[in-house]
Amino acid sequence: MQDFAGFSTALAVLAHCGQSLPIYQFALLLGESFIKEGKGEVVSKALELLGGELPPALYRSLAESFAALDSPVACSGIVNAIVEGRMTDLYSLLEDMLARTRSADLHRYGAIMLAASREPDLTALLYVPYEAGEENFVVRFNPQTNLIDLMEAMRYRDVGEGKPKILWITRNEPGPTLPELPLHLLVRVLVPSTAPLR
Repeated sequence: MQDFAGFSTALAVLAHCGQSLPIYQFALLLGESFIKEGKGEVVSKALELLGGELPPALYRSLAESFAALDSPVACSGIVNAIVEGRMTDLYSLLEDMLARTRSADLHRYGAIMLAASREPDLTALLYVPYEAGEENFVVRFNPQTNLIDLMEAMRYRDVGEGKPKILWITRNEPGPTLPELPLHLLVRVLVPSTAPLR
């Protein structure tokens, strides 16, 4: 963690001085090796700081390369940059990254950030009755169609008391439609990984 604090401070100073080019060079040239060395927090901070500094097309290209690595820690910086920076041009990238990740941790973090953003174009949190209390579902809407694009909830895979819940995702996907309904559904279940975070 000591390494992270020093790198994080250096990145913050560069960003404060308006020096995004060295941060971009770091992410582009050293980011993947830092992730492999277990220093994903540094890459996350760089990606977060670059969010509002690069043109959207350049940031998209950089973010897509890190999203493909599917490192939950590093990708959290992309989530932060897009959600906190209200980078509307990149909402589709964020939704795609969260829908395709194999990391339940990244998906959960992204869902929490989306819900906390209170950005109506990104998400809505629905509460439904469950036994003596209530549960919630995260719902994301397509801003062009105003239809539900994705819905996720923690659900049981197996019946029985004490069984763990897993993340279920229902998504509107391109394909044949049901008669008179413009929806295409894909259900994806994320099985919790036992692999350590990178």
